[in-house]
Amino acid sequence: QNKKAFNKHRKKATEYKQGQLVAIKRTQVFPGLKFHARYLGPYRVTKVLRGNRYVVQKSGQHEGPQTSSTAADYMKPWVTDEKDELFEDSENTQSDNDSGLDVTKTRRKYLKLSNGHQYLP
Repeated sequence: QNKKAFNKHRKKATEYKQGQLVAIKRTQVFPGLKFHARYLGPYRVTKVLRGNRYVVQKSGQHEGPQTSSTAADYMKPWVTDEKDELFEDSENTQSDNDSGLDVTKTRRKYLKLSNGHQYLP
């Protein structure tokens, strides 16, 4: 009965495909790592195991193990490109007829968080 209540509110694990870039959570914590990144990456998924587990291999030169097996709970997608789907091009201008001033729309860069929210730094 407790297990049913617990699983009822639990989010399903994200499924990753072979070849997808991911970041893995730093699980070994030592003194002095308080200000280090909580996730290491990028890593490439090399094998999909059962039970939402994956074998990942380091992609590039960065801190962390060469290969590792990890669960989906300790992974998140690696985001590489910046998409401005929410904003128009900065070349668009509007003129204010009353004052004669040109008002240019400016682009703002929002940071995307892993939970899908965005904020302006």
